[in-house]
Amino acid sequence: MNKKLIITVLCLSAMTPMMAQNIIGKVMNTKGEPLAFANVVLLNRTDSAFVKGAVSGEDGSFVIDSSCNGGIIKVTSVGYKTICKDCTGENVGIIKMEEDSKMLGEVVAKSSLPKTILKNGGNHCRIRT
Repeated sequence: MNKKLIITVLCLSAMTPMMAQNIIGKVMNTKGEPLAFANVVLLNRTDSAFVKGAVSGEDGSFVIDSSCNGGIIKVTSVGYKTICKDCTGENVGIIKMEEDSKMLGEVVAKSSLPKTILKNGGNHCRIRT
């Protein structure tokens, strides 16, 4: 009886590391406000291959359905600098995104139509610009 209990406990403890773990964290801007819809991906350290990814929610939190395995967390969002961080555990904590100062300025599009003049008889057209 005692032997069966020990074997059962050993089997259960061996299976615990094999169970799926989640990587959790929160994305915020430098003002401490949550950053919604940021792309968060786990990359393989050896070849930067995509492993798993997620998008941050409205409160800035994200969950990646994978274990770290020594990978790299890469966070991107439009208007912010890309952040790469070592994945060392299940909770990566708060990732602060810095605004990208190289944003485009104002763009003005101007256009004009060419003027078309019809001569008598309608057989000849001339375009004036």
